[in-house]
Amino acid sequence: MIEHSEEIPKLSSREFAKRTYTSATSIIRFIKKLGYSNYNEFKYNIGNVLKNLSINNYSINLGEDNISLINKTAQLEIDVIKQMKEMLSITTLNKIIELLETTNYLDIIANDTNTMIAKYTAHCFSNVGKIVTVYHETDKQLNFTFSVSNDHLVIILSKFSLNTYLLEMALTLKRRRITTVAITSNRNNKLSDYCSYTIHTPFDKKMDRIGELVYFTACKYIFDLIYSILVARNFDKSKKIKSLYDQIFLKKL
Repeated sequence: MIEHSEEIPKLSSREFAKRTYTSATSIIRFIKKLGYSNYNEFKYNIGNVLKNLSINNYSINLGEDNISLINKTAQLEIDVIKQMKEMLSITTLNKIIELLETTNYLDIIANDTNTMIAKYTAHCFSNVGKIVTVYHETDKQLNFTFSVSNDHLVIILSKFSLNTYLLEMALTLKRRRITTVAITSNRNNKLSDYCSYTIHTPFDKKMDRIGELVYFTACKYIFDLIYSILVARNFDKSKKIKSLYDQIFLKKL
């Protein structure tokens, strides 16, 4: 049923019984136990029921069915965003927004998967007139920390805050009095000590490889939230930029 839930609405009770190695009579008794008055009501509703099963464990199991993974992935993102909302300090958020309102330059230091969310952010923030540069190569990251001017805001993405290079960069920026924001899942770490502000994200090391999605989802939510606030505060400016973009881009279509 789980693997073929989308086919059920197309099956007669006899065909459904055949595929489940039982009888049509047994199927009717089965659906009545589930609370459905007839087979038609069952077959048109069971798909949604299967897709909305309650999830208590996000771990991926060998050979796990697609419906289960659809539910787990969707519920995981919902729960991460809910937890991120609860963890987020409004005071810290407001301060970061205030800093972004007073500067045109945002630099993001990120490695590996975090680079993807940083590049996504750079694209979005350009819609509100921010000049965003992503540094994901170690040599460029190091050289940047030696030369960046104090009219830039720097965000450092680090899941565990254990990368020694990132820690050295953060310390260098602190000594140079450059305003920095750390986004990390690690509660007790030197990166937070070195940065001006910290946003902590949820993360569970017990969740195997799917745990990577937790930090990524939390970071995306944070940047989407900040972007939405910037759009709301600079609505006319972002609308004008969008209009100019469309004039140039749509000409080519």
